[in-house]
Amino acid sequence: MSDERDSSYLLLPIALQKTLENLSRERGVEGVLVVDDEGFPLQSTLKTSHAEALAAHVKSVSTEARRAANELNLGKLLFVIVDFVNERGEEKQIVIATEEDMYLCVLRRKF
Repeated sequence: MSDERDSSYLLLPIALQKTLENLSRERGVEGVLVVDDEGFPLQSTLKTSHAEALAAHVKSVSTEARRAANELNLGKLLFVIVDFVNERGEEKQIVIATEEDMYLCVLRRKF
């Protein structure tokens, strides 16, 4: 797989493409990814290898979060937020918006 940025996985509706563009311009955003219900990247502003790696885990993370929300009677799960701190102390966050047939993911630096 190439490490070049690739946003040509699939033609998405114009409104969703505009949303991806707007999210990509937000302060701290390192990439935006749309993943289908099977866990495959549909469109991304990340390097292809990063998009594929993140997409492979999005569905399982969202499914487990949804299961936990149901067990705790928290209602319908709209977002999953995962915070990371690496060995250099850099804080990052993955925000996953869940829909019936796709996931919208935003990878960003925390401030």
